[in-house]
Amino acid sequence: VVTEHSSLDLQALAFYTNGETEDITDKVTWTVRPIQYGRFSSYEAGKFIALQVPDDREVVVTATYKTNGYSFHGQRVVTIKNNLATSPLSVTGPDEINPLSSELYRAVYTDAEGQSVDVTAKVTWAVISGTEYANFDTGQAGLLLTRISAAGKLLTIQATYVDETSRRAFMKSYNIQVRAVSEQVAGLFLTAPGTVAAGSALELKASLILAGQAQSKDVTALSTWSASPAGAGTFTEPGLFQAGNVGSETTVTLKVEYTTDGKVYTAQLNTKIIPAVPMSEITTRNDADDTEQKDTQTESNDIPEFFQNLAICPVAGFLVLITLMGGVISIREN
Repeated sequence: VVTEHSSLDLQALAFYTNGETEDITDKVTWTVRPIQYGRFSSYEAGKFIALQVPDDREVVVTATYKTNGYSFHGQRVVTIKNNLATSPLSVTGPDEINPLSSELYRAVYTDAEGQSVDVTAKVTWAVISGTEYANFDTGQAGLLLTRISAAGKLLTIQATYVDETSRRAFMKSYNIQVRAVSEQVAGLFLTAPGTVAAGSALELKASLILAGQAQSKDVTALSTWSASPAGAGTFTEPGLFQAGNVGSETTVTLKVEYTTDGKVYTAQLNTKIIPAVPMSEITTRNDADDTEQKDTQTESNDIPEFFQNLAICPVAGFLVLITLMGGVISIREN
């Protein structure tokens, strides 16, 4: 017996007429019927992975062993238990929200191998209870918008995801309570570094300060962002500013707006964009140092032509050291 979306380790044993027993788990071919309810891992021999079932279902697993031109088969019936509490799709987000506001919800899918991936942008979002009080934004996946009439109402949202591998659809519902009275907002706070290099990205955070609460609420993804002057850079996504390639130090004003309960809250700050330093300024030549270096160099005429060539021509793969030791030239390779 195995629960859907979990695995079961199976072992194949060969029994010989001489009384010996051999573990042939990694030598057999594993199959399952019906195939839509389970499969075997490609990486671990004998690991049966149970897929989603509409109710308790039985499958037949078969181990086929071929040797000396003969085929031997072993079978076992496995029961896959349906578990309504277990789903590969999960929805996260606040379970209590304000009327006339927006909140972002995310969907995560866990495949049969146990790997989780954010599928917020790939699922179909819908309000299945309370459609007259809320709806999902068509421009941003997972963004729920509530109306003023939603105050005190209970909403149910649903995410539907189709797994491209198994071609199966998974649904997950989520209940949300809309507050009768909106939370009291004390203000909007914006944080970001004071400078950013030209051509680089700058990450900002917008926090909503709520009256009577010690912790703030991160509303970065729910806010509207802008920068001025326009040529100084742009926001590529909420809270991520891409600085332009300015030629001189430029002050840019970054602004954020957040709307809740029909009110718009704003915050802004100034950040300096520091231009890149030209290479000519980094590699300036010091004539005085150059003159001094020439004075301390050994005249090339004092070195035999053979060693001059060694000193001039690079030797790939070796480090060649040429030193003057009491008038004798020594060459060492490391």
